[in-house]
Amino acid sequence: MPLPGAGAAAAEAAMAEVLAEPSALRCSDSNAKGTGLQADYFAGDALNGQPLLSRLEPTVEFELATDWPTAAARPRSARWQGWIKAPLKGLYHFHALPGSTVIVAGQWMMGGQAVPDAAIELQPGRFYPIEMRADLSTSVAARLEWTAPHGLRYVVPRALLFPPSPKVAGA
Repeated sequence: MPLPGAGAAAAEAAMAEVLAEPSALRCSDSNAKGTGLQADYFAGDALNGQPLLSRLEPTVEFELATDWPTAAARPRSARWQGWIKAPLKGLYHFHALPGSTVIVAGQWMMGGQAVPDAAIELQPGRFYPIEMRADLSTSVAARLEWTAPHGLRYVVPRALLFPPSPKVAGA
């Protein structure tokens, strides 16, 4: 028969092991550090037309009033895309402002076809395609956050975001 409180101690020890195991992977020389996602800003709704601006952004923490180069020709929609790398094994929940869509590895996490409280199982060190779309005609900000398996919610850090793969000629 387990001792009273042993369940909590065992759970705490298991969590410490989960957090410690990937540390070696995150800190090795072979573990590339991310540079961010490709951002495209469009004058039209729903990503229509040619982008007004394309740039690499370290994180998705966009404020139209402070992050847009000029007040004229402000975008009405935006898209961030590339790859995301999970630091820990487990379920991840993605969060964004209303009017945003988040798709990870082909699964809708927010907006569109997403189910309420959508989550995705990610493996440490693996790269997953990610795309976030924002309707800037109804929201003047965009932010990509996740709740990691350990339960903390925070902005997805630059070190785990990578630009899209280069297009292969003839593909």
